Amino acid sequence: MSSTPDDQSQGSMLARSSRYVVISADTHCGAPHEVMRTYLDERFRDDFDSWLVTAQERREQMFRIFATNPDPAGDELDERRLERFESFFTGLKGYSDPDKWLSAQEADGIVASAIYPTGSGLDGVPFAAKPSDDDERGIAAMRAYNRWLGEFCSSIQGRGAGLAAVPMLHHVELVTEMIHEAAGFGLRGIMLPNMAPDQPAFNHPMYEPVWAACEEHGLTLNIHGGTAGPEMFTATQMQGPGGDGEVGDPFHAASLKSALGDGGVGSRRMMFTFVYGGIFDRFPTLRIAFTEAFLEWVPFERIKLSAPFSELWYNNWSLRQLRNQLERHPDDYWEDHFFFGASFMAPRETPLRHNIGVGQIMWGSDYPHAEGTHPHTLESLRNTFAGVPADELRLMLGENAARFYGFDLAQLRAIADRVGPTVAMIDDPIVELPDSLSYAFR
Repeated sequence: MSSTPDDQSQGSMLARSSRYVVISADTHCGAPHEVMRTYLDERFRDDFDSWLVTAQERREQMFRIFATNPDPAGDELDERRLERFESFFTGLKGYSDPDKWLSAQEADGIVASAIYPTGSGLDGVPFAAKPSDDDERGIAAMRAYNRWLGEFCSSIQGRGAGLAAVPMLHHVELVTEMIHEAAGFGLRGIMLPNMAPDQPAFNHPMYEPVWAACEEHGLTLNIHGGTAGPEMFTATQMQGPGGDGEVGDPFHAASLKSALGDGGVGSRRMMFTFVYGGIFDRFPTLRIAFTEAFLEWVPFERIKLSAPFSELWYNNWSLRQLRNQLERHPDDYWEDHFFFGASFMAPRETPLRHNIGVGQIMWGSDYPHAEGTHPHTLESLRNTFAGVPADELRLMLGENAARFYGFDLAQLRAIADRVGPTVAMIDDPIVELPDSLSYAFR
């Protein structure tokens, strides 16, 4: 029996009233320093106390530089910039409290999230430890944070995919041990450090215990911002005009990284290494997310990845060699292994979705950072996605992330029926942009 126009209209209305399951592929959380201190090995607590004083002084200095107007030497505060910088470093209300954190997510219509460490150091990994910190103190700091994050994710009951901090991967035995620990804490992946310039690339057999451990536990690999490396400038180039590299100098490391980001440089290296280095052939269930790196560079890299398969270049001997060593076409690896955490996705990135792959994009809010979408997430979704077919949005807003991080969609759908945005809400174009510093409105 064929449907009548009235039946079709009712079906359309029901579709427009249905709610999306929204999962953020990019959020952050961290424990207050007084809490994190209790998770740290007792041997390093005195060091932590000393570090905390210096870190707080450093933060106040940076507040002054970035939140004064017109110059750091003045006393006139730009309240809007101060709010931006303060929220970046200290997070918003609910940053470390599970109940308040969930309330903030639900206010944005988000039902679950991938959770990265914060970048502040004060409320994240103690000592602001980085993967390159291979000393005992740095390792202890990462382990303390991972344990705290596991407990945080457990308390929000299946709605957080915590991502573990690990040191540089050439410490193979240690990293493998920490991956097993992370799985025991209930975490869903690791933050993938960059490839050390003085060590073999990741396709070297020495790293295979690392990939095997991730595959054993179903842990994802995650690159956030510029963490794929390599460093864009040498330490000497990073020095300021006075040679001291003070914060605020245009060539200070932090200034350049904030302004330029990764730009796809390190991510490009990772793509080629994992595909043409045969890692995915040996470990076929590994998957990588490239998050908070924008999307403009991605379609070109998809083309470049397949260059050895182009008839134009087939007679190039070196590219032919690359082609002959792959078991599949690069597009097959792309679709099976590469995902893109589209933090604060903007309207200019939306038309790129088919070149990247609608099944590869995972929208992210970047909560609680000021460049993220909170508390204007619905406006950002309307601004970016109005007019995009609902079946595509269903994937990009939630189902791709559920597949990547292993979320229980049935559980989350019940929550989305209560808090998620409807099809009609997002399909309603925004008329006036909110007063927001979010990159979603760029």
